[in-house]
Amino acid sequence: MVHPLIHLLVWSLTILIIPVMVILTTAAGPTRDFVATTLQMVWIPAVVSLVGVAILRIIVLLSCFGLDNLDYSKLIDLKRDRLGNLPYGEPIYECRTRGQVALTFDDGPYKYTEDLLNILKAAKVNATFFITGSNLEKGAIDNPDLPWASLIRRMDREGHQIATHNWANPNIDIFPDSLRRQEIHRLEYAFSKILGKIPTYIRPPTYTRPPDSSCGNSCLATLKELGYHVVYFDLDTEDYTHNLVGQIEGSIQIALERIYGTNPKKSSILSIAHDIYQRSVTMLTIEMLKAIKAKGFEGVTVGKCLGDSPSNWYRNVVV
Repeated sequence: MVHPLIHLLVWSLTILIIPVMVILTTAAGPTRDFVATTLQMVWIPAVVSLVGVAILRIIVLLSCFGLDNLDYSKLIDLKRDRLGNLPYGEPIYECRTRGQVALTFDDGPYKYTEDLLNILKAAKVNATFFITGSNLEKGAIDNPDLPWASLIRRMDREGHQIATHNWANPNIDIFPDSLRRQEIHRLEYAFSKILGKIPTYIRPPTYTRPPDSSCGNSCLATLKELGYHVVYFDLDTEDYTHNLVGQIEGSIQIALERIYGTNPKKSSILSIAHDIYQRSVTMLTIEMLKAIKAKGFEGVTVGKCLGDSPSNWYRNVVV
């Protein structure tokens, strides 16, 4: 998950190199042939690919401008009291309670989420789901013709913690404040329709790795004003890079080394995985649950590992 500014830098350098290489094609002999071949085989395809990525980012950004056709007045006017003792608008990377592993899953619900809920139910373990409203062409989570709302209600019914990622999964750190709020309010609107409440926990899309926050000062100020605990992680399973056949073992190794290498009497773990990947659900999670049990940890929600009462996890509001 590379920061968009790095994408922009690479894209710009690639574009600038092309005219230089075109000029070099006027040279004689082997230099011209080498440059011409490099242009054809490397740089032109690279530019096409980078331009495609840029267009997709622009489409995602522009799609967010269409989120304001709903009535957010109840959300905008909502009194957002500070609940409990956890900080608001400040990055949280670690659990507070020893002997616990907080299992968190980003970007769902998706077609593998039901399987994950079944696995967690069989293991009698609760997790935290950082929900995205409309990504991966799955449609809106509050669309009554789709299965996502019922899955979210099942999460809530079975004791899992539901938290906010954002609506379309863009990098809200680079958004102006008004657009950042629209992203969050759109997801809150959906949660209100589905559950009659909105979460107080959020994980901004992580375009940087801890200890760096992917939500800068302006972003954090917005989230603080909206009454959110900003939660990251200290165990990155890296399942987003290991989701193909034969690769998930890399994430399993990362997770098991951390779990088996941690003393539950002295420490705890706050992990991240993604329920949008089948192997993360059917292989990584199962192996993590086995290790958690074998090592004597308790698998829990983020709220529990932070010592926060479930009564503080949500605000009641019906739009």
